[in-house]
Amino acid sequence: MRPRGTRVRRGIPDSASFLIWLSFAIGLPLAGSLQAGEASASLPPSVVRALRIETPRTSVSASVEELDADDIRARNAQTLGQLLDGLASVRVQRYGGLGSLETLSVHGASAERVVVVQDGIRLNSPQHGLTDLSLWDGRGVGKAEVARGGYSAMYGADAMGGVIYLESLSSKDRPPFWFSTEAGSFGLRGVRAGASGSARGGSGSIEAARLMAENDYPYDWYGETRRRWNTDAQQTAVRVRADVPTRSWRWVLNSQGTHRHAGTPGPDTGAPINESAPRIRQDDDDGFATIRAIRPGQTWRIEASGSVRGTYQRYHDPTIDIDSRHRVRSVTSSGQATRMLGPFRVAAGLDGELSTIRSTETKDGDRRHVGAYAICMASFGLGGGWSADADAALREDAFSDFGRAFSPRTGIVVGNGAFRLLANAGESFRAPTFNSLYWNPGGNPELQPEHADHHAVGVGWTRPTWSAEVTRLEARYRNQIRWLPDAGGKWSAQNVARSELSGWDAWAAARTGRWRARLRGSQSDAVQKDGSPATTPAYGKQIPFVARRMASAEVSYERSEFGFTARQRWVGQAFTRADNRAALPGYSIGDMGVWVRPRWMEGHWELRVDVDNVWNRRYVVMPQYPLPGRALRLAVSGSL
Repeated sequence: MRPRGTRVRRGIPDSASFLIWLSFAIGLPLAGSLQAGEASASLPPSVVRALRIETPRTSVSASVEELDADDIRARNAQTLGQLLDGLASVRVQRYGGLGSLETLSVHGASAERVVVVQDGIRLNSPQHGLTDLSLWDGRGVGKAEVARGGYSAMYGADAMGGVIYLESLSSKDRPPFWFSTEAGSFGLRGVRAGASGSARGGSGSIEAARLMAENDYPYDWYGETRRRWNTDAQQTAVRVRADVPTRSWRWVLNSQGTHRHAGTPGPDTGAPINESAPRIRQDDDDGFATIRAIRPGQTWRIEASGSVRGTYQRYHDPTIDIDSRHRVRSVTSSGQATRMLGPFRVAAGLDGELSTIRSTETKDGDRRHVGAYAICMASFGLGGGWSADADAALREDAFSDFGRAFSPRTGIVVGNGAFRLLANAGESFRAPTFNSLYWNPGGNPELQPEHADHHAVGVGWTRPTWSAEVTRLEARYRNQIRWLPDAGGKWSAQNVARSELSGWDAWAAARTGRWRARLRGSQSDAVQKDGSPATTPAYGKQIPFVARRMASAEVSYERSEFGFTARQRWVGQAFTRADNRAALPGYSIGDMGVWVRPRWMEGHWELRVDVDNVWNRRYVVMPQYPLPGRALRLAVSGSL
């Protein structure tokens, strides 16, 4: 069954195009390594920070995939959604072109159950639990980590399906002055500029960006060509960072803000488009400021931070006289001390948050939250070249609106040289959002948190020029929050749902000379367990909009004078009904980028061409939200 807004296109089949790009990703690096005079490059030592204690990559008892600054620069992602799309088990759900909502899932765990942290700030909204990835710039990120599985023992509420850990580029990694301008398909225009400097051992930077797009792209509707309307977007972002070292402490100030004004076209039902009708518009503002104090040492490391965050959203639909406004404010503070004790690393921390919502659609509400946690990691030699790393964590969270939650976790890694086995188990939870507690009508102040039991096993290899990992994950979700009608037809939030997740993910990364290549694959079986097979048609069926199988291949080549990157993503079919009687077909999307760096006037210049959706596929991720076809982006950038 074909969804509305899609059409079967002739040409290279999805499976064939994927195999072509797969062989491309494998063959080119191997060919590059055989060139005369081309020396192999070793992968740099990797440290994972997503688990609250800096841990060598080979000692992590979890499935973690990383993107470093070179990977991120090659992708040239305008948004965080574009940056993360295609990583193993990560699916980004897009609702249109630039400026449209982008959310993610990890192994079928929805966006409300995946914590996104950037520079110590949680980007998930207390209002609805989502992170709109389209609001945040993907090109200012210096490191990204995707940690799969439950991490409430480290991060508290909502880390049921995974953690996305992001670090911005530091000021010292920036040139004194840089700028770029770009233009592209569908009316895309953009400009970015920034400056950095250093004094007395410290450094600072400031950056501003402006993006605009008309987004009036064509799409197919059962053989009829239509165009999206009221899809324009204007987005402005500002980022400020300062690193100030003193005799004993290092102080880091980081502030980001973004504003977007965009049209809201909604789903396309096939009705005639009336461009003279009043336009539905939406404004989104989000910003935070944080200050961190870090005291490193040989045996002790102390870190404290404080932050403020504010969001504002306005949805204005003059056709039905709706002017919905939501303001959320939060203040957070945290502190952590880490101690080295021989083979042990011990950390203890406290964090707290006060958040409030003022809205035309919800009752005014506030939440006070405090959490305390302890983490212990240990390394041991087992003889015969074998070693073991074990970790354990326990956290307690207390909330003013629903009580307490405990989150334990433990894991182990056993390795010998390049080979390692990993396993972990734990329990995580999700807190009710402001919308589910206070929405008027239907909010339920009596809601309790969701819970999940999870465990994983895996195997990995790490060599100087390549690494690979395969992991199996299982989880059981209970007490999930759903909006359901009562006998009188009134909808309200209730703790009623259960589901189970099982799946695997695999990835391999290689670097030889100036070549990089990555292969990824995953399978996610996310099934509903509400009721029983006799009473519930959806029992045991795949959860809607969760693709069972995904894969991607990526290759890049970079010299000081030029480079290129190519990426192919394949996503299998996803059901649109709880009883699995209708589905969206799978799709295969390719992206490419080429850049040259001429020398001119003592500066560093780059001319870049990116082509998104190279094969010009017509596809949708969500029904009745057609996505753009082939899009060209041209950019000129320079730095001094």
